[in-house]
Amino acid sequence: MLNEPHAHKDLGLAYQRAGRDEEALAELLMATLLGLEDGEMLGAMGQIHLAAGRLDAAEATLRRAVALAPGLPQPRYALGTTLRRLGRIDEANQQLDTFRRLQTDAFEAERRKFESDAAAHQPAQK
Repeated sequence: MLNEPHAHKDLGLAYQRAGRDEEALAELLMATLLGLEDGEMLGAMGQIHLAAGRLDAAEATLRRAVALAPGLPQPRYALGTTLRRLGRIDEANQQLDTFRRLQTDAFEAERRKFESDAAAHQPAQK
């Protein structure tokens, strides 16, 4: 695992889900040092910074997350929350509006998939 960035990412995300933020951040930073950087892990890192009150670090990290993965809702939400705490309400509202749209789009895609799967498994009517 020493030089495996994906293992550090997976462990970091697991630590974050378990509420072990500082250990999560260390693992995620190690993954970035080993050359891995994606929107999911940067979003997690940004959320950790936000929770710790490191708003400047949260903003910078979350902006990178959004740039790398503009379709992920969580980094948008965390960035909107960060910007709101920084007093930049208009920017915050833009991010939160995008978050709501992404969330609605994901819900609608899941609904369509569920309906399609349900229709495919219904017996043919005579």
